[in-house]
Amino acid sequence: MDKKIKSKKKKKNEEKKDLEKFEKKIETQKKNNLLKVIFLIFGLILIAFFAGYSIMESKKSFEYKGVKFNVIQEGELTFYNTQIPIYSKSGEKISAYNFYLRTDPRELAKIDFNGTITPMKLMALNYTEDLNCQGYGIIAMTNIINLYQLIGTKVTVDKNATCDTEGRYAFLNIQKTSENKLEEIGTNCYNLNIKNCDVFPITEKFMLETFVKIKQNNIRAISSSA
Repeated sequence: MDKKIKSKKKKKNEEKKDLEKFEKKIETQKKNNLLKVIFLIFGLILIAFFAGYSIMESKKSFEYKGVKFNVIQEGELTFYNTQIPIYSKSGEKISAYNFYLRTDPRELAKIDFNGTITPMKLMALNYTEDLNCQGYGIIAMTNIINLYQLIGTKVTVDKNATCDTEGRYAFLNIQKTSENKLEEIGTNCYNLNIKNCDVFPITEKFMLETFVKIKQNNIRAISSSA
């Protein structure tokens, strides 16, 4: 009789221990599952954060054919800034010149241009007098002149200049026409056709292609004073 009672008690104790082990196992699994859910949520939050950060950064800066642009907001105006490094005669980088385009370079890239831009030592620039366009024409022309002078091109404004058939100098003709178009009309000769005083898209397209050429050919702006 005593043996049976002891056997039953032992069995009950073993069942109790097994039940406790099972409950602990279930509890451990619940905790592990909870930790997995927490880590998963935390991971998703990190992914969302970095994805959002990446998107925001891509809106602030981007590259076009190796040329970096920063998006700058000034009130209601948006500018697209890029820099041309300036080096001393000994080859040391000493500063940078800032250019601010008014047209998104990604939109400028959509403008057809089948020519090739080759920076030359000399450039003759011709433009029509009615391209002032409330001062925008002067700004656009000055930007082009500054860019080319920066890389060592001597620019002359000559209303009698024409394309050199031998391509000894660059010729830029900025004129009012019925359509916006950038075209190469001869070796190193270009027509910048402007419609309705919409001067920036075409002039800045020419500048954009020049930025790309400067980058690709590693053309350096050398300071004359350092």
